[in-house]
Amino acid sequence: MSTITQARTEGPASLSMLPRKLKERIAAELNDLALYLDDDKWEDASSSSTIAPDEIEGGQLDDDEADDDEFVLVESPDDQRVSTLAAVSLVNKEWNEIVSRYLWEDLRLYPRSTESLLQLATYMLPRHAAHVKTLGIRETPYDPLLEGADAEDAAPAADGRALEVVEAVERLTGSLAPISGDWELRQLAARNGLLAHIVRVCSNVKGLELEGGLRIFRRLYAAEDVPEMEPVEATEAELPNVALQAVQSIGGNIETLSLLLPLAGTVTERDVASLVSFFPHLKHLELNVFIESKDVSSPADQLKREALYTAIAGLQHLEELDLGQSTFVDDAVSEVAFACPLKHLALGEHPKLSFRAFKTFVERFSGTLESLELDNTPSALLEEIDEPLALPKLIALELATTLDASIFTLFAASPIREVYIRESPQLTAKDVIGFLEAHAETLEAVDVEEDGLAASEEGSDGAVQDAEEVVGEWCEERGIKFAVIESEELGEFDLASDSDEEDAEQDADE
Repeated sequence: MSTITQARTEGPASLSMLPRKLKERIAAELNDLALYLDDDKWEDASSSSTIAPDEIEGGQLDDDEADDDEFVLVESPDDQRVSTLAAVSLVNKEWNEIVSRYLWEDLRLYPRSTESLLQLATYMLPRHAAHVKTLGIRETPYDPLLEGADAEDAAPAADGRALEVVEAVERLTGSLAPISGDWELRQLAARNGLLAHIVRVCSNVKGLELEGGLRIFRRLYAAEDVPEMEPVEATEAELPNVALQAVQSIGGNIETLSLLLPLAGTVTERDVASLVSFFPHLKHLELNVFIESKDVSSPADQLKREALYTAIAGLQHLEELDLGQSTFVDDAVSEVAFACPLKHLALGEHPKLSFRAFKTFVERFSGTLESLELDNTPSALLEEIDEPLALPKLIALELATTLDASIFTLFAASPIREVYIRESPQLTAKDVIGFLEAHAETLEAVDVEEDGLAASEEGSDGAVQDAEEVVGEWCEERGIKFAVIESEELGEFDLASDSDEEDAEQDADE
């Protein structure tokens, strides 16, 4: 009896006594937490399914928390995953070592001050750089030099802590101050050199998430009687862009690229094509490129767009292509010959893409395409659809549309297994169930966005029900997995910040 009491008193401290291989397996399982909800009480379960690091006293978990092996995710799966892993990392140093490989997989270098990046490069990356698989980087000078400062604040004077930080960066990276003696350029050079250093030491990076083309901008401050002025790009003669050079040097290792353009200045399709060309072995490419073209029909603009299409089509290893909400997508994309074995295609809202061009473009991948994600594309259908899309391998469909149920005709010939219906106000539960019934023999899982369908429906018992509830009952009767997914707003790239992980590791070390 005393032995049992002692074991319960220790609680999760027994985690430290598990064999190393079992600990590694547990960490891997926690890292793979999924979004599917199989519990009717998922809303209640979600509030206590994970343990935030700041709720743990002395790196210990309570008995009740330790016994709770149900992890139900209803908000951001990645946030839940990170907080759970961070909690486990507090058990002891061995657990921290095991979990760190997952906590440090994704590293976002913004929004961070140069001072914070210096601390990261000096104290954390020597131990964890090898774990980093994805880096998130954006253009400067919007991030401040000193920790605690706002991006809108004026640059600090060249003395005190500001000077100490810049000099420390120069020592770490081996870079020299600009010959001109310009303090603003010296700050930019320090940050740019520090980014280059981080890229170089994170030698196992396979993915990049870039906001902007990694250009360097000098900040111009307007006088009291002068309107706000735009930043000006620093020339290569003023300041060599060593961060961009470092990214180019690892381009052959990168398999995943997410690119958001522009953040400042103007960008052409040719600029994007040049950036994409740095990464010849891409398997996954996501583009959200917003370009203001003065004359879409001009020969010069057409050549720039052709250059971008050619750069994308030349990626022979590409398996996933997400064109996001990119404004360059038009009918010309249907004329490009792609040589890649594309398995996943995602299209955002592209009003310049006609239905016929959409159909031609999608069917170019008929021999390999397994997953299709559509967000209000196509924007219109022909009055009569002659035949469905020729996609004999399509097994996964994610759809958000303002069109009626006739859009389902496009997928009548595909062996759909997984369906995710996002915001589609013209679709009723009856429409969706009609589509699902047509694929009942192959269907395995259905997700519906919360409030994504047309209003309530009358259920089988005559009672008024939410549309997703009606679809859920149909799935339950047939043993098909079903989930209602919380709607998400479009935001910045979802790279987990490593600030919580750093705190967790420091607490474990203590």
